[in-house]
Amino acid sequence: MNSQTLGELLESSGFDTSTGKLTYLSAGKGCELFHLKDPNRELFIKKYDSSRYDQVKAEADGLNALRFNNITSTPEVVIECSYRDIAVLAMDFISESSMGRNAAMRKFGHSLAGLHRETARSEFGYPIDNFIGSLKQPNGKFDSWGEFYYHRRLLPQLEMAVNDGLMDRDLLKQSETWPQTIESNCPDEPACLIHGDLWAGNMIADTDGTPWMIDPAVSYSHREMDLAMTRLFGGFSQEFYSAYNEVWPIEAGFESRLPIYQLYYLLVHVNLFGRTYVGRTMDAIRRSF
Repeated sequence: MNSQTLGELLESSGFDTSTGKLTYLSAGKGCELFHLKDPNRELFIKKYDSSRYDQVKAEADGLNALRFNNITSTPEVVIECSYRDIAVLAMDFISESSMGRNAAMRKFGHSLAGLHRETARSEFGYPIDNFIGSLKQPNGKFDSWGEFYYHRRLLPQLEMAVNDGLMDRDLLKQSETWPQTIESNCPDEPACLIHGDLWAGNMIADTDGTPWMIDPAVSYSHREMDLAMTRLFGGFSQEFYSAYNEVWPIEAGFESRLPIYQLYYLLVHVNLFGRTYVGRTMDAIRRSF
């Protein structure tokens, strides 16, 4: 681990990196993680190879987008740049608290529903391509939820899994009817800004019980995508779902639609982690289509 270039960048940006202030935390997904305790500001820092700058830009864009009208909170982006052979994303450091997380659930339900409702629009997609984890997430602009979800979410992941020999090639032919099934089964609702990868680890809470979203994979999509991801691996209390429904109630039949939405995230896990997730993915396909 060599943090010399990172230290130079931080110093040139006006931060104090003298002994003990810049600390290596761990290796993340394709990056190294650091903590800077400057006298005036604490930062959480992701350092990538410069070839990953597109990923840095996309994450910064997503964090800024989710702060729409300050309805929801994300760490403020302080540095987003490519410098020599590294790409760096530095943001305000949030001190996590498990007790704060319990207290944050109701507030997060209200704020997430508020974000979804206030960002409603007619077109699905997003102006730029971005990432979910380390995988590229293509976007574009679509009038139809079924067409967007199939062509920009399910199909790219399915093709990747098939080409890597993880799933059966016959699924590609079978999937050609999926857009119509998606369109007929999902509620006719506007697109809205979603976090896009809302598992439990991507909502953190501070000691005051304020919820913060991190590691976004944003797009204007069906709002039930975010809720389905919270259900895939758990970690959100019933208070969160009750609070969400107080602001913008989910239409009846959500339980039957869960496999459709969760299929994208399961395909992503197949491509990130391999065959362990194939069985669960195939089950979601059978239940959806």
